[in-house]
Parts: sequence; structure tokens; C-alpha cells
Amino acid sequence: MRDAFTFTNGMLLAEMARSTRYMSEERVRSSFVDGLILARPSLADRVHVERTVSWNGRPCWKTATHGSVGQGRTIQHDVFIESDDDAGLACELKWLKQQKAKRVAQDVWKLALSRGTTGDNRSVRTFLALGGERVKFSATLRQLRQAHLPIQWSSRGGTRGQTPRPTKPKLSNHVATVTGRDALRGLLAWGRSPNRHLRTPVACRDELRLACRASWELALPGRSWCFALIELHARGCTSQLSWPSHRPTSFSC
Repeated sequence: MRDAFTFTNGMLLAEMARSTRYMSEERVRSSFVDGLILARPSLADRVHVERTVSWNGRPCWKTATHGSVGQGRTIQHDVFIESDDDAGLACELKWLKQQKAKRVAQDVWKLALSRGTTGDNRSVRTFLALGGERVKFSATLRQLRQAHLPIQWSSRGGTRGQTPRPTKPKLSNHVATVTGRDALRGLLAWGRSPNRHLRTPVACRDELRLACRASWELALPGRSWCFALIELHARGCTSQLSWPSHRPTSFSC
């Protein structure tokens, strides 16, 4: 993933230097997929875009009343890498041109649910590739910190190039905030009615470690971008999120 991140940076830097238009998320995602293929050409056929999550077909949280999801909107990972040795790797990508804390929080919830409660050697490996325009990027991370979901991408006051210490947020604290609750509800919902049904969430860890594996910042006249590769893992984390105790009235269908 770090090799792919390095290749992606090279492609994006070249385009940023010669272009005055805004960078699109689609262009960043395309460059990242190209970077994955360049990093391991022999495994190119294992890289998939928009792979449906394993828990997409979960029944309604009020199963007795509403039944199953049926033909509801599918939930997909931006990138998925198959593996013969483990459950594979899932990655979400966001390029921020607006402040979108809820959208980033949804990606964290998506990865946490896909990761589940299995041990690190048997679970899906999960990554978040997060970047964007510096002002919006910083504002989004600030709002996420206020919602008990801190993401550190640079080591303040440390050695240049040194990655920051991982953070260890509790999802039970995050879901108690407006941002965390709305992000989870939006992720689990299907349909467009005012009383949208919600998928029953799968078991997941309460604690996760968010570790920055690589990052960069580029400033050109009038423009500034940041990009970071964050791994979500659970090494040293044992607690499980108790859904019955975190299902307030606002989650009812």
C-alpha cells in the first residue's frame, strides 16, 4: 500500500504542477488504482474497484416489522484487493474539496464493520486514503476530532518525514456524537423515504488504531494539497461494540 501511495503521489504531483483546474476525486481514485497495479504488476488481476461489502444484505434492524433489505442500495468498498493468504484488503478513498466529516466517518464505519471482530491475521485489512485541499482537509479532521474520531496525518513538532503516533478512538464515544450517529445511520440506511429502514450492523470492535503509514503535502502558488494513507487495525484492541446499548430512538426505522 505504501508503494502504491508513492506511485500515486508521483502521478498527482505531475498533474497538479501542469493543471490549474481542481483535482477530482475520480482522478485521484484512478491514479491510486494505477499505483496499486504498478506496485505489484503480477497481482493486477486481484485489484477490484467498487466491491460490494460482505454485510450488505443484512436484514432490517426491526426485522419482525420490516423484513429484509431486498433490493436496497448496495454498499461498496472503493477498492478491494483479493488475497490467497487472508481475507483481503479494503480501501476507501476521499478527496476533499468541501468539509465532509460525515462522509469520512461513514468510510470509517464501513471499514470497521467489514473488519468485524476477528483477529488481525484473519480479518480484512482496512485502509483509508484521505486527501484534498488543505483548508477543507484540515477543517474536516478538526470536526472529526471533535466527534471523538481523531486522525493524525503529520507529526507536529517532530522530525520531518516522521509519521505520527497512532490514535485509538472508541467507536462507542464516536457514535454518541451527532456526526458519528448521522454517519452510521446514513451508511446503514436504504431507500429514500423519511422513515428509511436500516440494516442491522454486524459485530465490530469498539476500539481501533488509526495509524498513518505515509503522507505528503504540496503547496503551489494559490494551491495547497494534503494526502495521507491511514491503516485501521485492532492490534492490542479487544473490546467489542455492544449494539443493543448503542441503539437510541434515533436509530429506529
